[in-house]
Amino acid sequence: MTKLNSSKFLIRKATSDDASSVAFINAQSWQTTYRGFINQDFLKIITIDQQLPRAKRLVESIDLSCIVAENNLTNEIVGFACFGKNREPKVDADCELQAIYLLEAYQKLGLGTMLFEYGVKELKEKSKEKMTVSVFESNKGARFFYGRHGGI
Repeated sequence: MTKLNSSKFLIRKATSDDASSVAFINAQSWQTTYRGFINQDFLKIITIDQQLPRAKRLVESIDLSCIVAENNLTNEIVGFACFGKNREPKVDADCELQAIYLLEAYQKLGLGTMLFEYGVKELKEKSKEKMTVSVFESNKGARFFYGRHGGI
């Protein structure tokens, strides 16, 4: 599987060239999405420069499937998701959604679902059957999203 295309957005595998966009989205999303869930002082220290080494590891990892959502009109990367090995040994799952972030302006447009479904399809192609994801208990929006997609 290489691409999922809608009229407005393209979902595709991330490349090394996408690392700076992934770092930007990660930093921006933490600032907006976790406002009220995480200490504001901590959120202030999350920067693009701080996230860039992690973003490079994510997009270049052979152990992860890192995918991006690209705006077809502007060619701007507006979201990303990473799926891979379950990192929590106490959880009975053979894979994990390790990250899914969208710029605030692109949330609630169906892109999260597109990223999620693309990643799940890839995992199924790799014979993965049970996925885990970690979500703040107080993050009702995320809990609703994953519940709508079969999460418990």
